[in-house]
Amino acid sequence: PKHKFYRAHKSYIVNVDHIDAINSKDIMINNTLIPISKDFKEFIISSMNS
Repeated sequence: PKHKFYRAHKSYIVNVDHIDAINSKDIMINNTLIPISKDFKEFIISSMNS
């Protein structure tokens, strides 16, 4: 479902169901760090909570 996929950075799209951890600069998915832009961080966090 497309409502589960979000752009974390201009080069990355992530599925919120697979996010293991999130901090101020990165998202962890399957032991891989993916950079997160400050513009999309709050949007992704709110999407994970809904």
